[in-house]
Amino acid sequence: DEVNVFDGEMTQSQVLAQYNATHPCGGAAVPANFTCVAAGEPVTAGHLFTKLAGTAFNFDVVALKSDGSQETGYAAGGNKNVTVELVDGAGAIACASRAALTPAVSQTLTFTATDNGRKALGATTVGWAYRELRCRVTDANQAPSVVGCSTDSFAVRPAMFAVSSSANADAAGTNTNAAPTIKAGAAFSLTATAVAGYDGTPTLDASKVQAHVGAVQTGVLAGSFPAANPGTGEATGAAFQYGEVGYFRLDTNGVTDTGFTSVDAGSGDCTAGYSNSLVGGRYGCDFGNSAPTVYFGRFIPDRFDTEIPTPACGAFTYSGQPFPARITARNVAALTTQNYAGPFAKNVTFTDANGNPGSFSLVPPPPAPSPTFVAGIADLTNLALAPTLRFTFTDALTAPAVIRLRATDTDNVNSATGSEGTTPVRSGRLKIQNAHGSELRALPLDVTTQFYNGTGFVTNSADNCTTLAPGNIMMGNWQRNLTACETGL
Repeated sequence: DEVNVFDGEMTQSQVLAQYNATHPCGGAAVPANFTCVAAGEPVTAGHLFTKLAGTAFNFDVVALKSDGSQETGYAAGGNKNVTVELVDGAGAIACASRAALTPAVSQTLTFTATDNGRKALGATTVGWAYRELRCRVTDANQAPSVVGCSTDSFAVRPAMFAVSSSANADAAGTNTNAAPTIKAGAAFSLTATAVAGYDGTPTLDASKVQAHVGAVQTGVLAGSFPAANPGTGEATGAAFQYGEVGYFRLDTNGVTDTGFTSVDAGSGDCTAGYSNSLVGGRYGCDFGNSAPTVYFGRFIPDRFDTEIPTPACGAFTYSGQPFPARITARNVAALTTQNYAGPFAKNVTFTDANGNPGSFSLVPPPPAPSPTFVAGIADLTNLALAPTLRFTFTDALTAPAVIRLRATDTDNVNSATGSEGTTPVRSGRLKIQNAHGSELRALPLDVTTQFYNGTGFVTNSADNCTTLAPGNIMMGNWQRNLTACETGL
């Protein structure tokens, strides 16, 4: 073919370059540069979209002219092999100097004349997460080689978090006796696991906390994650706290990362939200736990607080006399654990923390061997309602003592580290004085309340609670014409 130079408008080398670019027999054009763009995207846009770690993807590799347009004559004279690799995309670093991934992610891509300088990369999978990558294309078919990088960076994000915990007694959140147990409000760990390479900081969405089925209320979950270890993609927060009894779980996206793909989010190279399915060729910018977690727990109260609001007899309580009491289940922060109820409330027994000889009992004994907790409180303060509590000295001849009410349940939750109510207790009796008189007249008898002071019984001048009603006192061994009803009060 002839090569014509018109009026000196083009040099011979320019004409040859143009000729080579459009005539296969004259050889292919040498590209000025290369770039990579998302499939279907115009070369001038240069966009590369967010990818998912572990999910195959591809993009188009494009040979460029010096003006940045597509070099359609590339490989016109014969197939051309180029090396395409993924490199670190951060910073203003020369293309050839950017660090390649380790392990390497690269392909040899063969251009043919019919590709017109644009060819799709074969399916590529990146197993690790990366905040910012670029593609680099090397054409070594001439010297020096032509090396070009994509103008756009892209992120490879994890698909989701897997959330686990040191509080792992029962994943179903139903077993009320499972171990291990953790005090409500005490520290435990939550771990968010993505994939290796992830170095972000997961965020807890406390509004996604869900208590076990039947809970009175959902407790407050507090704590935070540190930055993940990129070698494992795990972030473990060791100081999480849950303020209630029982179990909790995290609903979908209770643990999230909304910043890892920032290189793409601002330019529209990912969509708002958490989609792991392509929408317009794009994944969601954010990721989290993609389904509700298992239940974490079992959490138990930190302690009990016991109260004896007032002694049963004003300033004291008689041995064996019912007295008002209240037992409250608390967390570490001293808040009532309202979920300590139903099957999550355990059998509670009582002892005297001061060690006086005697024992507690419920009056009358309830069907269950323990008081009933409602919203974390066993209220035994209404002496008109059953049951109430009493303390009975082992020996009726016991000097006055102060008892301190200690409650302990079968999980060994107790009031030893809480507050404990006290009451003075006395051994008491009624003393009826002798009287003599005719059976034909009413015969008054003096009755005195007494207590044992350690050496003998003395008048109890502090008694303001003892009352007598007809039928309280019956006399035996009556003689002759007296009847039982005539010997009562």
